[in-house]
Amino acid sequence: MPVFCSCLPVFLLTVSSGDAFADSAKGKMPAKLVLQAPPAGVTVVATYDGNIYKARFNQTCTPNQVADFISGLSQLYGNVYPEDCGISKTKSPVLQWPEGYLPVNTSIAEPWSISIIKDGQPYLSATSKYPQYQLPGNLPVGSYEWTVSYKNRNGTTPQSQTRRFYVDASAIDVASYTPTQIVSTAKTAARPRMFPRGLSKEAMLANINLTASTPFAILKTKAQAIQTKPIDPEPQKRPVNTPTPIEYTTWLISLNGIASAAASDMNYLGYVSKLTNDTGMAAAGKARLLALADWDPVNGVSNYAFQDQAARQVLLGLAKGYDYFYDDLSATERNKVIAVIKTRIEQMLPLVATQHLHKKDSHGVTNVGFLLNVLLLLAGDQNFPEAEQYLRDTYTTFLVSSTAQGGDDGAFQNGTGYGWYVATLLETLINIKSVTGYDISNQPYYAKYIDYLMAFTAPLYRQLMTPFGDDHIYNYDYQAYSFDTLQPFALLTQNATHEWYYRANPANLTAQPTRPLYYFNLVAMGAKPVTPVAPARDNWFFPNAGIASLTSSFTDANRSSVAFRSSEWGAYNHSHADQNSFTLVSRGRDMLISSGYYYSYDSEHHRQTRSTRSQNALTFDGGIGQSEAPTAVSPPKPTAPVYTSDAAGQLYNGGESNGVAIVTGDASKAYRRLVTSGTPSTWAPLLDNAVRSMAYFKDERITVIYDWANSATARSWELNFHALQPFSLDTVGMAKVVNNPSSICITHHNFPSVMTTTDQVDVPPDKPSAPQYHLRSTATAPSKEITAVTVVREDCSATPVEVSVRGNEAVVMIGSKGVDFNKKVVSILKK
Repeated sequence: MPVFCSCLPVFLLTVSSGDAFADSAKGKMPAKLVLQAPPAGVTVVATYDGNIYKARFNQTCTPNQVADFISGLSQLYGNVYPEDCGISKTKSPVLQWPEGYLPVNTSIAEPWSISIIKDGQPYLSATSKYPQYQLPGNLPVGSYEWTVSYKNRNGTTPQSQTRRFYVDASAIDVASYTPTQIVSTAKTAARPRMFPRGLSKEAMLANINLTASTPFAILKTKAQAIQTKPIDPEPQKRPVNTPTPIEYTTWLISLNGIASAAASDMNYLGYVSKLTNDTGMAAAGKARLLALADWDPVNGVSNYAFQDQAARQVLLGLAKGYDYFYDDLSATERNKVIAVIKTRIEQMLPLVATQHLHKKDSHGVTNVGFLLNVLLLLAGDQNFPEAEQYLRDTYTTFLVSSTAQGGDDGAFQNGTGYGWYVATLLETLINIKSVTGYDISNQPYYAKYIDYLMAFTAPLYRQLMTPFGDDHIYNYDYQAYSFDTLQPFALLTQNATHEWYYRANPANLTAQPTRPLYYFNLVAMGAKPVTPVAPARDNWFFPNAGIASLTSSFTDANRSSVAFRSSEWGAYNHSHADQNSFTLVSRGRDMLISSGYYYSYDSEHHRQTRSTRSQNALTFDGGIGQSEAPTAVSPPKPTAPVYTSDAAGQLYNGGESNGVAIVTGDASKAYRRLVTSGTPSTWAPLLDNAVRSMAYFKDERITVIYDWANSATARSWELNFHALQPFSLDTVGMAKVVNNPSSICITHHNFPSVMTTTDQVDVPPDKPSAPQYHLRSTATAPSKEITAVTVVREDCSATPVEVSVRGNEAVVMIGSKGVDFNKKVVSILKK
């Protein structure tokens, strides 16, 4: 099922091995293909051989190669942290490991045992209910060994192999609060707990009026409008797939927004009425609470099994309303509301345990955050004594589930588009601080999260698509989330570059939308904006997430940038089979994109969109790529990618010198075909090696792509490119794309090939959508190995580029700057 239609291409062009820029009459300078060593006078200024990957580990430590019950589990079930031989970024890492399908005896209260040795001496022993352990405090600098064991259902106690991690002087002290501390402080908080702990209303208003008087006036106006607004009824269910499957899916998704609006309206009334002592508004809020409590939790549209997103919105709304209006409710009304809350919590509660089994469940990650927010408001309530234990377990789960889709680098692994949907995480961090007084936001994943958003989204309004994964088609994330994410996150982290990012678009300083209530709680607690400082770096590398961003000038909103992905997350969930793929922005315009549309999860078009051939990536034999599904077709054809982390990439090199930024990914493990599903699954490799390095010459705005791959079977190699505008092909082997006012020109070297272009796909989008355009360069003859160099010139510049290839080594010189590519090793050169 190739992405490109089998119809005749728009244009077909044969490309020679190199001299695409031979036509000087058209302003193009020749690109030389010289099969000899680089000229004299060229020096190496920097060499990269795994600097990004190796920096994660202590290089004097050899990882334990002995298999155990942990190493036999698929990455689908989560990762071991800290990694064996890993260097911890904090002095209090949360130890975690996958459980998966292991026969753990869950009838035992704490079936897991953890043993830690420091510098050869016993240091700590503990037990745990779940496959994780939160250290009681910060560790001293030193080397550590740890093992885990569990009580088996058959009465045995399997023990893991010894793993090592290191805490050095660079590790940061982090706030580490135990579940017991969280529960004991939360249950003593006064109501409403939606107001910060220990602050009077007068103190809150004083701080709000000091720095946020205008936003608060807007909030009050909104609440006054809601006060007289009719209460919308609960939506009714409709038959499955009516009137059409896509319309049914759209309706199902819309229930989240409807439930959120119903809960938010009540929340606005509760916050403003209780802070300003407006009894009439409080009565209107109470009425909405009781109406929300009438939503049927068992057979209605907000049943957790039917629509979990709507269910969590209603549950959190009920908990907040119960908190705001507790003193306004009669005993009968309290019992009614708490009974519905209990029913809804019981529907969600199994995810607290199952999330440990399946840490990468994206809905589960978010739902745990919702549940934690709910239980922070209910712990210690006499009408709900179970809430304390529920809070203990949920907080424990939150510590690992909230970071399961990222790591110490702060980046979100599961699609750059989905990375913006972080408001629930932010609200949870603020609520923990507000209810308990404990601030956990300095843990690396939380503290660095905005770094990740900055790296991949320029501060523009409705301009650029996100690079990777589902929802990549949306180009308004910075605008949409400036006020519910960027501004409060910067207030929470007190990070000067985060504040700069929020303020980088001047429109943010004059716009006056309705701020989220957790923003006002931060202000009420005394948080003030720090002085903004622009980032001093142009390139960003996130080794845990396996993504990188290379930019011409980071602080330029109309910057050029290369986004690159080679991730150990693989092609699971909202991520695509796009290891070693990239996107290119030139002067603030999308030029090379991840193609396809995402309207319905796992639709035929969505499966096509997830494929390697839909990315700017390497394929072969008619579009075969990564994470291929089993097939009985001979010869094999491309399939819909398997949802898996087993077919993964690895970010290997990254850096900048002499005005050239580079990145390398190893996707060798990604090009494989599933043989049998199971625990674990078995796979057949399709390629022996698949390495891509990219070099961005910043001043020249030229991107160079080096591809090296080999296979025991001769392959018809293909290089794929996708754009929002048509590709035009030159008679001398050049493809051009114009997205005014920007343009790019693409040429290949050491890759005799045929270029074809089209705007057709085999499976059209689920609903009418703008066309996208596709370029595929296919080798003119099969071979067992490819060493190809692709040059992408912004503005289709005439800057001379010299390309020399010898074996697997390629040298590219542009003026006094150059790069030497040799498989996974990259050197930056200076003439």
